[in-house]
Amino acid sequence: MDWTLFGVVVGPIFAALIGAALGGFIRDWINENYFKPKLYILDKSVIKGLHYRIIVKNEGKRAAENCIGMITLDAEAEDVYEPSDVYIISADEPQPILSSKYFTPMEGMSLCWSRMGNIETCTINRNTKAALEFCMVYAESHLSIPSESGWLPVRVRLKIGEYHGKIEVTSANAEPACASFNLVPQGDGMTLEIIRRVPDWDDYQRRLTRRVRLWCKQKIKVLGRSKKNARTT
Repeated sequence: MDWTLFGVVVGPIFAALIGAALGGFIRDWINENYFKPKLYILDKSVIKGLHYRIIVKNEGKRAAENCIGMITLDAEAEDVYEPSDVYIISADEPQPILSSKYFTPMEGMSLCWSRMGNIETCTINRNTKAALEFCMVYAESHLSIPSESGWLPVRVRLKIGEYHGKIEVTSANAEPACASFNLVPQGDGMTLEIIRRVPDWDDYQRRLTRRVRLWCKQKIKVLGRSKKNARTT
């Protein structure tokens, strides 16, 4: 066998294959780490003190696809609000999915988005916010939590009380964002308190501010050296 000819013919082909494989790996690694969506749970949004939504932002470089919001809550069967025959919420309103008789632990149950039709999944474009429906509070009566189908039917009606839980937003192409919260009675109704977020939006803002300040200091130093060199010449 002519090894010289083998090296001349096969060597470049082998090198090209290795280069293509490494190039694809590096490209995928860059896309995964620098150009992927980044979801953050920002804060609550309150409408007339009764209607609560969760604001979610995509701070990444591409759209976050098929985003789903889920709730975990420490409610139990005895917490379910079931009005008496004297009090009817609405004759046309469908019954809640969960009742005191047919109750399952509220772990990772889907919510809906504040968009036309109250859809279960949505795409959040880069540098864009979306609102996740959370609950509706009825003063001195109960609170309703929506289902993946929206507010008709709601997933459950709960008595006014203190609850603890977690919101999680997942996506087909982004890491999940989570937030722990408390629902506590306040006045004639309830209030939502977000107590911990992962990833933490405030921490992200602080780190971003530090990077901008460092960049500005470096530019000022470079500009100062340039002016000094110009004067000496």
